[in-house]
Amino acid sequence: MLTTKMWAAGWRRISPGVLAVLLLTGCTPPGPRALLEGEGLLQRGQYAQAVEKLQTAVNLLPQNAQAWNHLGLALHGAGRHDEAVRAYRQALAPGRNLPVAHFNLGCLLLERQDYAGAAEELRAFTVLQPRQLAAWLKLGTAQLRLRQFDLAEKSFRQALALDAKNAEATTSLGLVQVYRGKPAEAAGFFIAALQAQPNHPPALFNLAVVSQFYLPQRPVDRRPFALQKYREYLALQPPPPNRAQVEELARRLEAELNPPKPPVTNAVTQAVAPTNLPVVAGVPATRAATNALPRNPGVSNTPPVTAQKSAVKTPDKLLAAPTPPASNPPPLMTNLARLEAPSNRVTPVETDAAAKTNTVAGDKPEKGSFLDRINPVNLFRRTPKPDVLFNAGTNTVTDAPAATPAPPAVSAPETPPGSSSRRYAYLSPPVPAAGNQPAALAPFDRGLKAHRQGKLTEAVAAYQAALKSNPAFFEANYNLGLALHEQDDVPAALSALETALAIDEKSADARYSFSQALRKGGYHLDAANELERLLAERPEETRAHLALANLYVEQLSLRALAREHYLKVLELEPRHPKATDIRFWLKANQ
Repeated sequence: MLTTKMWAAGWRRISPGVLAVLLLTGCTPPGPRALLEGEGLLQRGQYAQAVEKLQTAVNLLPQNAQAWNHLGLALHGAGRHDEAVRAYRQALAPGRNLPVAHFNLGCLLLERQDYAGAAEELRAFTVLQPRQLAAWLKLGTAQLRLRQFDLAEKSFRQALALDAKNAEATTSLGLVQVYRGKPAEAAGFFIAALQAQPNHPPALFNLAVVSQFYLPQRPVDRRPFALQKYREYLALQPPPPNRAQVEELARRLEAELNPPKPPVTNAVTQAVAPTNLPVVAGVPATRAATNALPRNPGVSNTPPVTAQKSAVKTPDKLLAAPTPPASNPPPLMTNLARLEAPSNRVTPVETDAAAKTNTVAGDKPEKGSFLDRINPVNLFRRTPKPDVLFNAGTNTVTDAPAATPAPPAVSAPETPPGSSSRRYAYLSPPVPAAGNQPAALAPFDRGLKAHRQGKLTEAVAAYQAALKSNPAFFEANYNLGLALHEQDDVPAALSALETALAIDEKSADARYSFSQALRKGGYHLDAANELERLLAERPEETRAHLALANLYVEQLSLRALAREHYLKVLELEPRHPKATDIRFWLKANQ
């Protein structure tokens, strides 16, 4: 717990060392002497004896807020909670009002599952001491238990503002997303927590549970990944308190993944021709192009679209909260179960300087190795396929010629170690009101022509002119996002693409391009979430499997998940241009 070292009014200018000398010489007045002796007993964990001394102190110093606060700590440690609550409230009485007593009382009420009372006291403390990390964490926990998800998220983000790599705050934000029915976003937070603090128990356990019970198992079976996380959790030292429960979960999951083979019989079964053989993917008709020219290295590999979209049936939208399997998932682990031991409750409040240094340094990047050099993430950058542009109002296709002279390739900006936990603040724009579509077509055509010629500044201006006439023009928003992305204006590109998705949330091209802009901006977890969402609706999207595998390998260090998506690429397109590179990587990373 946090306390302050406040003494009786007449003794505030005397240091504890001087008081100790006076105590030894017998010159200390009875009140301060009882307070000093009580604090010493508190620090040694002798709560019953501390209660006796501190009761004497408050009798002799009834207006001393710190004496009441210390008495509350001693009663709290002795298990006399009702009396501890009364003592803390005495420290907060008018004329005393010791701020840290709000925190101590809030922690006690949190421990007693009085979440409303705890939230009230902890909120009061954060108003007075806004830079105390522990207070924001506990306030968020109380709000989470009260199902005040918006308030809880705000509190946990305040904690991250004080310590950007705090695993407890990041894990708690994942819990908020689970309660909101967003398991993919929750998994991203748990992964970020493990990047900040490897083997963080709640993050490990929650990631396993969400992967097994909440995330869809198609197109990628996440159960092997969940089993791996259960095993990592069970290997923690000291052993976790719910070890037996998790061992049973892991045993059942392993049996589910590796069922016993049926006994061999003499019955002869008729051979059945396989029906799900991999099919070599051809070039889609809408993207067939003749006289292909080299691709402009600075242009996104997702084409601008026409003003008249082709009539392609889109799959039904996946529900945000997938239905768990028949077996009930275990409760997720919160950070509430283990409050600090009473012996740690008598420590000075952190100073602002101390709070600023309470961070975890990012891991140093590993040096390039042979396995890094054969990583498809690097190999696939060599020969990008040519881009295609769609003409406005038609279904004809033309190649995008390279600009003359061709500009150098623009790669994603370098991000510092640990930046994978950076999160994008979604704008969630509403669907724009429809405008004058005929008036928007002329500037849109100019923008498409300029875009095709690599004149990005002109293209952006023309697309923006089209949107002034019709803000709900999907193709103009989408093409604008691509052009801005090619200009490295990532924030504006994200805004335009997010607006395009608000207009047509089922557009695979828009979601894919949005994920690539997120990746370029360093929002790796959000980029992975968008690709997962795309694959949930369109599991046949080879480019999404490939991009997601690359993300998992290069930015998120999740090779097991990357392997599943690389295998899916080979299943969908056995003759993919990079199939050989993928097979080589899979062989090296068995």
